[in-house]
Amino acid sequence: MKMLSGLSADTPITTRSAWLAHVVIHPDDIPRFDAAVRDHLEGRTPRYECEYRVRQPDGAWCWVLARGRCLRDATGKPLRFVGSTIDVTAQKQAQIDRERLELQLRQSQKMEAMGTLAGASP
Repeated sequence: MKMLSGLSADTPITTRSAWLAHVVIHPDDIPRFDAAVRDHLEGRTPRYECEYRVRQPDGAWCWVLARGRCLRDATGKPLRFVGSTIDVTAQKQAQIDRERLELQLRQSQKMEAMGTLAGASP
């Protein structure tokens, strides 16, 4: 996660608040991120999973998929969070491109259908 956020591997981060101080999450993604973390920490979900964007040192946004879970004590209180994060920027861009092409195809089909109807009038 440090590398995906543009931090060096030796940057000391030992708490969640320290991590959040170093990582810039896209403002549109913060509510989804906060809800996923809160739901898991409060025991409403068995695992944490969330896709969100983080700002790179060059200012670009990188999409990440983070997954993890809490290790809890005998009473269920969270002790430690373990997980992994992967860069899914290429997959997200491919999805955006595919959706754009599908929209263009539907618009083209609609225009073709309108042209066929206009040509078929008596």
